[in-house]
Amino acid sequence: MRLPGILPKSSPVPNRETLQKYLKESPQTISSQMNSNLTKPISEKEIKNVIFSMHPHKSPGPEGMSPIFCQNFWEIIKLDIIQDIQSFFHSGNLLKSINKALISLIPKVDHPIVVTQFRSISLCNVMYKIISKILVAKMKPLLHSCISAYQFAFFLGRQILDNVFIAHEYFHFFK
Repeated sequence: MRLPGILPKSSPVPNRETLQKYLKESPQTISSQMNSNLTKPISEKEIKNVIFSMHPHKSPGPEGMSPIFCQNFWEIIKLDIIQDIQSFFHSGNLLKSINKALISLIPKVDHPIVVTQFRSISLCNVMYKIISKILVAKMKPLLHSCISAYQFAFFLGRQILDNVFIAHEYFHFFK
């Protein structure tokens, strides 16, 4: 599939053989042990720990629920939650109702007039938040193996502007 105006016509869409060749030549950054940890089934304990680590009253999702509901009624609803979350990690299928979010605009100033005077937040479904937190917990220990030491964006303790400052220092040095 080619996206008009995005890929030049001279840029072919890679076929299966090209992708396999590229993957074969690329260094393997995830070991078999790491892959086992990533793909092992999610336990009840992991799910419960995530639910009870969430702030009970923060940002209700489109269904109007916040984590306090799951925390207070854990013993009653835990089998359904566990089954749904384990099903997602087994199949990769996420129900449309879980994947919905509300976007809300929060004013940055008193009496906002233009859009830039608002901050947007997404109010995600509690089940979506649980799945996201489990994914983060599984992937966080492996990121150092996958992310280059020279990548600065989206890495704890690094800022994308660090590269700009480094480049500025190099240019200043070479003047």
